[in-house]
Amino acid sequence: MASLLPSLLPPQTPSTLFALPDHSTIPFSSLPLPRLRRLLRYHTLPHKLPFHSLSTSPIRACLPTLLPSPLVVTDAGKDFIFINGVPVTHPDIFVEGPYAIHGITRPFCPFDPSVGDFRIPDPLCDAQSGLFVGTRVGWYGVVRQLGSAGYVSFSVGLNSVVSRIVGGYPNLTAVTVFAPPDEGFDFVVAMSPVLERVVGLHIVPRRVDYGELASMPGGVGLPTLVPGRELKVGGGGGVARGVVEVEGRS
Repeated sequence: MASLLPSLLPPQTPSTLFALPDHSTIPFSSLPLPRLRRLLRYHTLPHKLPFHSLSTSPIRACLPTLLPSPLVVTDAGKDFIFINGVPVTHPDIFVEGPYAIHGITRPFCPFDPSVGDFRIPDPLCDAQSGLFVGTRVGWYGVVRQLGSAGYVSFSVGLNSVVSRIVGGYPNLTAVTVFAPPDEGFDFVVAMSPVLERVVGLHIVPRRVDYGELASMPGGVGLPTLVPGRELKVGGGGGVARGVVEVEGRS
């Protein structure tokens, strides 16, 4: 399965992989390549999570994978975590650069010999519980809702850097996201530090509802996740038209 990693993961993309032992009873060598890729994607998270971060995930938290179906934290404590009922038995096998690899004894999804494939279960996690302890922001839910609302490029960008955001703001409990349209948002292919800065400029580290935003006088600054940078709330009668301008955009 290791030979599939170069084609699955773009270079320098933060990821967490859950590795199965070579002596596993699953007949990996006889599985078609598409099924192996699907299995590997289900065992890969698009964030780098060393064990100390992973094990502090709240129970029933969603852990997004490279498939539409997330994993679910079924039990966790200071020195242990169960994902989909499977214990992580060999934490931090490899933690270097953008990657973290942990060992498990069996797959997160059962193998069905009758069809020769793995059955990925329906997610039973709570998207609002957050991905990490120390933050009640349900980042998986935010990413999913942005994509569903049509802000696909920004949701992909946010998903790529959310682990860095959580690392920089471990006690974040609420955010306000000003999502730009797909047209013109071409930073998804940018290097991670650039993408992280651009995404951070669109996120205010507290909840600001429309009523509060509309009542603000023109020129008021909203702090962002980029230190020293603010979003300016515009004036000029925008509220009377039912539109509030932030940084000159409505």
